Amino acid sequence: MKKQDLVKSTLLGEKEASLKELTKKLQKVRKELQKQKSVITEFQDHFRNIQTEVSEKIMANTAKLVRMKQELMKVFAEVMKLKSIKKKEKRHLTDLIEFINEVLPIPHIPEPTDGEEDEEPDFSRFYEEQEEAKSAHIFDDFMVKPKDKEQQDIRKVFIRLATRFHPDKAASTEEADEFHRIMQRINEAYSRGDFAELLEIEAFYRENDVTVIPKFDQESETLNYLDKEIEQKQRELELLEDQLKRTKLEIKQTKGSEMGKMVKRYNKEVKNGNFQENIDHIEKMQTLLQVLKEILDEVKQTGKVDEQKIDEKLNKAAMEAGLVMEEDEADLEAELLEMLFAEMESQKRRGGRGSGRRY
Repeated sequence: MKKQDLVKSTLLGEKEASLKELTKKLQKVRKELQKQKSVITEFQDHFRNIQTEVSEKIMANTAKLVRMKQELMKVFAEVMKLKSIKKKEKRHLTDLIEFINEVLPIPHIPEPTDGEEDEEPDFSRFYEEQEEAKSAHIFDDFMVKPKDKEQQDIRKVFIRLATRFHPDKAASTEEADEFHRIMQRINEAYSRGDFAELLEIEAFYRENDVTVIPKFDQESETLNYLDKEIEQKQRELELLEDQLKRTKLEIKQTKGSEMGKMVKRYNKEVKNGNFQENIDHIEKMQTLLQVLKEILDEVKQTGKVDEQKIDEKLNKAAMEAGLVMEEDEADLEAELLEMLFAEMESQKRRGGRGSGRRY
């Protein structure tokens, strides 16, 4: 073998080894990236599940509380107009209402004036907005965008795929439907700056096996091929490493946000059993309101106030409701209710329009 041929053969072996090593590194980075992407996906799914549970349990029960308090205040206003009730007795009933306001600080919605429609709080609209928020990109604020050079390379792969899988390029209706599904996946990956996903799509639909080095007539052609492959793999590795850094930063920003802190608090409350206790507490509050309304209904019908009998009934209901809650146990409930009523007030200021607010 000539010395020149020996040099080429040695160089060929080195390049093949380099390509093999690069392939191993790519696999390792892809595996770690997939792991980190799973962390984000699991967090997002968990947050959506929390939204659903809060909407279905906390907010539904709170909506009932608001309606019950509206009815209670309406009866109270009618009772206060009764001439048969003494000022001292009215003061006693007023103290009861103030007690309810203290232990159950739900905003009272005043009765509509003449010409206004009697509408109850639109919790359904709030729930719908929460559902819409799930389908919207509520986590975009935490996404770390690629840098300009990185974005340019991601776009090159996107253009390559979009050119190949555009539905107009399909040969049949069935293929057009398939291309449409592929393009949806491509567009979603591109919008997220997910270079790894674009590469995965490209690899899945690639016709030839890139793990096998093609046979060329001349060794120089093989060397040229390997040079191009090595250059491409090196750039892919750089881009995947960049994406891995972005993904880790996204996780950090998400978990450090108010959303992340709320999820952490929620997990702690559920672990300690306090979340269900808070739901039970709201249901007991409903019972308390019902008892007070029955008391006021009786006063309205009879025109009499038996203070001792009223206190006994209300004290019994209050004890059964377990009104005294530890401060740390009530934190999550208060936070969720505050979020709910702040959104309702915001809707009112906007004239009932949806906010698209993110939590």
